[in-house]
Amino acid sequence: MRFLSPFCVLFLAGFAIADELDDRVIRQVLEANRPPTPALGDDYFAKSKWTDAAKAYLDYLARVPDDPEGWYKLATSLAKSGRPAGAANALAQAFREGFTDGERAQTDANLEGLRKSPSWGATQKLIKSIPKVELDEVAVEGSALFTTLVRKPEGFDAAKAYGLVVILHGALDDADSYIRSVPGWPGKDLLIAAVNAPSLILTPGCPAGRKWVTKGGEAGQREQDLSIEYVVRAIGELKKRFKIDPARVTLLGVSQGSGIAALTAVRNPDLVTGLACLMRAPLGLDLSKLQGKRVLVAHSREDEKAPFAEAEKLFADLQKSGATAEFFPYSGGHKLVPDLLEGVGEWLHGKAIPEKVKAK
Repeated sequence: MRFLSPFCVLFLAGFAIADELDDRVIRQVLEANRPPTPALGDDYFAKSKWTDAAKAYLDYLARVPDDPEGWYKLATSLAKSGRPAGAANALAQAFREGFTDGERAQTDANLEGLRKSPSWGATQKLIKSIPKVELDEVAVEGSALFTTLVRKPEGFDAAKAYGLVVILHGALDDADSYIRSVPGWPGKDLLIAAVNAPSLILTPGCPAGRKWVTKGGEAGQREQDLSIEYVVRAIGELKKRFKIDPARVTLLGVSQGSGIAALTAVRNPDLVTGLACLMRAPLGLDLSKLQGKRVLVAHSREDEKAPFAEAEKLFADLQKSGATAEFFPYSGGHKLVPDLLEGVGEWLHGKAIPEKVKAK
């Protein structure tokens, strides 16, 4: 990661003092200090822009040269762009940096161009020379303290009872980024709390993120149950710390957090009076437990990760269950966009979602 030199800081301070700090300089500063990530290469790759993807991965690897997954991604983009020799070199570097999944390299359709080239013979020898490591994984429950961040309303009075909104963030994100995204939500009568998911995920070269569930099978089911218990405890601690109006407690889940929020509400119907599911529609739940509660389903029509049709089905099922349900279709994809934040903010305060922020 690059940091600003003292000279650069003084240089920028001079601009600021002279009131000449323009957007171009600000963008350069932010870009220079942005944590390195392969996301740009991933985006190009998803759009079949193989050469652009390779250039983006190279730029990333120049800053994080020890990321084996980054070298593997570079190999796939080079193979797709018709550069098998370069792909072979990148794949060899991936193995040197600790990549061990030889089976993946031998079956990945994105490396087909490499496998059909003369360069594949040497690569196969390299794969066969890597000792196989078989590991067993044992899930062990433990105890820890996690942070829940709270944004207080304007003119906060400790003696006054406030409504409570508890945000459960999406996968590979955290409470801090969400609580900072909603400065207008508290207004004068809401406490906004964002709970950090319990599992911290570290990926080389990428910012750390958190998940509510990381595994499949029985271990994943237990993770889900523990996350729900943890959210219930978080709400309990918030009620100890602040004076909360029990008639105004809303769980708001985003993406993966949406499923945890819905399950928490269904399993603990007396705990909350409202539920908001954003960017993901959890199906197959006993929605009769939500009868009489305010429920919001918000989903982008262009969501590339979660089908819009599932959100429509959840809304229809909620209407049948007796919940006071509202559907909020918006535009902008699988992310927190201004229209979504504005519409949800109005709903949290019991107001109508403005038509201008709804997708037609």
